Amino acid sequence: MHLNHKPYEPHIDADNKGIHIIYKDPGANCLGLYIGKINGTPTILLKPGMSARIERCVLAHEIVHAEHDDQPTPDPVWHAKRENRCDRIAAQRLIDPEKLQQVVAQYEDPGQWANELNVTGWILDAWFTANRDVLASAA
Repeated sequence: MHLNHKPYEPHIDADNKGIHIIYKDPGANCLGLYIGKINGTPTILLKPGMSARIERCVLAHEIVHAEHDDQPTPDPVWHAKRENRCDRIAAQRLIDPEKLQQVVAQYEDPGQWANELNVTGWILDAWFTANRDVLASAA
């Protein structure tokens, strides 16, 4: 369990890490895409017009790709593992476990939990998948 979980702000994190964000459609039904280093600067494309909540989650995910300098791979298994890693790490950064406990106690609907935590459903799912031990101890 994390103590004193500080709110994670992906835009500030990207700026602190020197990651450049370009608002341009990444194509291929993507909301975001780490495109590697341009002139030595890690660069992420974000689809313009996303809600703040979706953009926050997509950027947190893409920052993990940038931290690992992930390059495209034709291997679907390796690609899926990378995506899961990025979702898991983004979820750990975005979700305060204590606040999650509060909203779970207050609301029955997981959609409401995501709204209250300012995350998407897929990020909430990634958090629960990575923290199965927390679920088991709560049952």
